[in-house]
Amino acid sequence: MNISLTHYTIQPLIIGIIFLLVSVGILAFSKRKKRRSVISFAIGVFLIIISTVGPLSKSRQKVNEVEKIDSTKVERILIQPTNIPSSQSISLVTNEIIVTNRETLNSLSLALRHTVLTDEDFLKNPDSVCRIRIEMKDKTNIVFGVRISGRATSIEVDSKGESGWHYAKLQANEFGQILKEICK
Repeated sequence: MNISLTHYTIQPLIIGIIFLLVSVGILAFSKRKKRRSVISFAIGVFLIIISTVGPLSKSRQKVNEVEKIDSTKVERILIQPTNIPSSQSISLVTNEIIVTNRETLNSLSLALRHTVLTDEDFLKNPDSVCRIRIEMKDKTNIVFGVRISGRATSIEVDSKGESGWHYAKLQANEFGQILKEICK
């Protein structure tokens, strides 16, 4: 799935444009509220910058890294323990599991190609969680968080793996089922 703009990018852009229009309106129709106009203008410019050339502009690239992964370029996949603060979920693994078997790497990579962009309400309260670090042969890494509940699985794509700017949530049920089999 190739997405052009996720709602994480488009919302700040629209809000930024609204702030700019409000600041122009304040300047045009009020003589004494110029300070509010400047603040509104600055907020609008900031939101437009982060969504067009800033960190939010990289959302499509980060999502495509996960969805279009080439299994021949994967060196190994690490399944790492993690937790969600203030959550009842437990880590899928207690110790790091390293996957190097080519057949398993191919299965996991293929499952990532079947992900679907989903909304933020999908899997808010998972049963188990983990962090995935995919180490590529060119020494780059792809890192993301995984949430699993029953047969449903979501992948959290963020700017810094499990933190930073939130780019997207992907439904990846097949990927989750393979992970559960590996971690038995």
